[in-house]
Amino acid sequence: MDLHRLIPAAAALLLASLRCTYPAPVHFSGDDSVPCNGIDIVLPAGELSPGESISARCLLLLPDGTRREAEPGTVIWKSDDPAVAAVSFDGVITANRGGGTIIRAKAESFSAERALTVTDYSAILISEVYYDSKSSAYAEFIEIWNVGSEAVDISGFRLEDASASPRYCFPEGTIIGPDCRLVVPRDDERFKEEFYGEKFKDIILMAKSGIILGDSGETVFLKHPDGKIRDEVYLEGGDSKLPAPDSWGDIKAPNAPRGSSAFRTDRLDTDTSADWSVGLPTPGY
Repeated sequence: MDLHRLIPAAAALLLASLRCTYPAPVHFSGDDSVPCNGIDIVLPAGELSPGESISARCLLLLPDGTRREAEPGTVIWKSDDPAVAAVSFDGVITANRGGGTIIRAKAESFSAERALTVTDYSAILISEVYYDSKSSAYAEFIEIWNVGSEAVDISGFRLEDASASPRYCFPEGTIIGPDCRLVVPRDDERFKEEFYGEKFKDIILMAKSGIILGDSGETVFLKHPDGKIRDEVYLEGGDSKLPAPDSWGDIKAPNAPRGSSAFRTDRLDTDTSADWSVGLPTPGY
């Protein structure tokens, strides 16, 4: 072997390598052999109620179209309005009050955002039930009241009683404003015959429900589209199939005589008979 020939060749290779230039390093989480083209935020739900929490995820978008979870501690999270929903350093979002906010994430040199809505369904209450009409049972009605300060979309909410009568489903696009009331009649034409006039000219009246309310006892539910009960009232102890629980308090209250309504007396909801009284019907007010 001729060492005199090998040494110059090795030196030439060394010099060539020193003249090579390298691209600027790319930083990403996890496997640093694959570049990152962007990030995305994944939320388990786009809507929460106050007190609920979810965990947001930040995914790295890779050139081959796949996505990979960002490494813990490499993402900066922010909520535009923490009073509505706050987000922790590790992406846990906690809803505080009704409203909307934007959840933002930063990772690598990229950022992403997602809209989040917090809806206070606890503000939507059954506020009046006219269940023993003085003229016609078809004039009966149920009133819903938004006691909160934010408009609420109640599309898909249901009104049900304990009997086999039809249940009423609020149609798509039903939004109840702050401190507003919606009246759901058994039959809208019979309702108008008994109540429409100068005093009740501004009633927000929904389509007829067909719900048949018992004159001597009834249980009425307001349910979320997922089936969860959002409010209920037990009239004269409730229906025999679904009687008032012991926690209701006065088991026979409210008890409205014929031609009177059972109505909610305050915005505060204790889920007891103490929330209710009786008097002349005042639909929409």
